Amino acid sequence: MSLYRLGRVSPCVVVLFSQGACSSNSEEGEANFKFGSSDMKAVAGGDWQGTLTLGGSATTYTLTLDYAAPSQPSSQPACTSRTLTGPACVTVSSMGFVGVLTSADSAFDGQAVSATFEVFGEELTNGQLMMKAGEHDLYASYGSGKFEGGNVSLKGNTVGSFTMSRP
Repeated sequence: MSLYRLGRVSPCVVVLFSQGACSSNSEEGEANFKFGSSDMKAVAGGDWQGTLTLGGSATTYTLTLDYAAPSQPSSQPACTSRTLTGPACVTVSSMGFVGVLTSADSAFDGQAVSATFEVFGEELTNGQLMMKAGEHDLYASYGSGKFEGGNVSLKGNTVGSFTMSRP
């Protein structure tokens, strides 16, 4: 019997035949992960400090990030998503945080922060932290156990940089 004679065929079935297996079974997929939600909370949550540099002027800041539980339960396994990119599946774990930024710079002082920490793959080795503070977007890469390469953008344009470390 051909796929066309089955009537409506789910995209996953087509993917299985055309690209190889792509599992979304949470029990099977979770067994491969080398970290859990507590590890992600420990990496991104808590107290931070650093320097914000905008227009050549630098100022120090402090930031506290707290885990933000999802407002709606998801049908997806917690901290897991699967996206097909070519012949392989890419694993992304994502966790939300909220916080408050304190700085001598009035553009940031007292700003509420919403953040998403994403980890790529099944080990807690590479990822990114994306934050929103007012109209500014802040982005830092995660690797080698630290956040680095912090960029600040406003309306899609890079306007500065920031560092991020534990107090």
